[in-house]
Amino acid sequence: MRYWWSLFIVFVLWSCATYYQTNYAFNAAFEQGQLDQALTTLQSRSSEGKGKAAFLYDVNNGLILSMKSRYQESNDYFEKAFLFGEDYRINYLNEVASYLTNPMFTVYKGEDHEHLLVPYYKALNYLKMGNIDDALVECRRMNIRLQQLSDRYTSNNKYRRDAFIHNLMGIIYDASHDYNNAFIAYRNAWEIYQEDYGRLFGVQAPSQLREDLLRTAWLTGLTAEFDRLRQEVGLPDYRYQAGSGGELVFFWHNGLAPVKSEWSINFFIERRGNQMIFFNEQLASLAQAGIALDGSVISINRKANSKYYQQKDITVSDIFAGRVKAPGPGTRELLEEISRATAAAPGGGAAGTAAGNGQSGTNPAAPAPARTFPMEDAHPGAEPR
Repeated sequence: MRYWWSLFIVFVLWSCATYYQTNYAFNAAFEQGQLDQALTTLQSRSSEGKGKAAFLYDVNNGLILSMKSRYQESNDYFEKAFLFGEDYRINYLNEVASYLTNPMFTVYKGEDHEHLLVPYYKALNYLKMGNIDDALVECRRMNIRLQQLSDRYTSNNKYRRDAFIHNLMGIIYDASHDYNNAFIAYRNAWEIYQEDYGRLFGVQAPSQLREDLLRTAWLTGLTAEFDRLRQEVGLPDYRYQAGSGGELVFFWHNGLAPVKSEWSINFFIERRGNQMIFFNEQLASLAQAGIALDGSVISINRKANSKYYQQKDITVSDIFAGRVKAPGPGTRELLEEISRATAAAPGGGAAGTAAGNGQSGTNPAAPAPARTFPMEDAHPGAEPR
């Protein structure tokens, strides 16, 4: 009997371990830029692809394969993750069990922003393969998901609109010379920055978005809208000038997603007369609940919530100064090459700022300017946890 009791305790303790803890070897290899080792470690646990963490297994595979330039294989995993989000159905029995014990007892369904990142990465993969049409399909998928979020959450204090995703949609439409849809996407992004991001996150619209919004308004022939927006975005002297050459769009995926862990409140029960006293040591709080005289009505309440632990971001200056290791082979060399190219451009300089700091650099006069876009901490790009 003692043997089985010991096994039960071990099982419960293992069940309480987070996904991050049980996949420590994978996360360690990934954070050190050892992508081959990370992929091998991840795929050695292939049973997770059919288990409760199937969504995370698929998106992590998709991310690693994308970083290794195996874009079609990456999209195969991301497509599985996308379909998971489309087909997911709640198992209410498991949900109750997770509420009474811990969230590891139920299927991880993914957060709203994580499901948005799936078509985002697929779109980037298609762009890297030179397939703009399929990238636009993923844009439409992102737009549908955004509309579903907006319909689901009515509170103005909830994350239900994503400016960066609309910005990306505008860039892809822009690349396909669909200036009308590009303008609509840029305008949506601008409105979200103005109405939501400044109030909720303290983040302002990047200068790149202001200029692209005005440029596509002009190219679409919306002259009245163009004149109005020049005042609204704070660029009253902006004039559209057709440039020569191309334009470099550089995305800096800064840091990892926050690690999710459990945060719970436990109450001790002490019976006093015809009532029970619930006392929580962490919060030093009391709660009372009436019971029947015979003591037959007893309820125990345990509330478990998610808590995020944000990991430290990596900046370009950290990599150049050697304070941290570059996240992946060739990253430092790529950043140095981009820095040299932008510095050599007319009126150039250090245009490549870290995306996580909410800044952007752009030089309309340069033949091939570099620009970066903010990736808000509320929904960073990398997924391993």
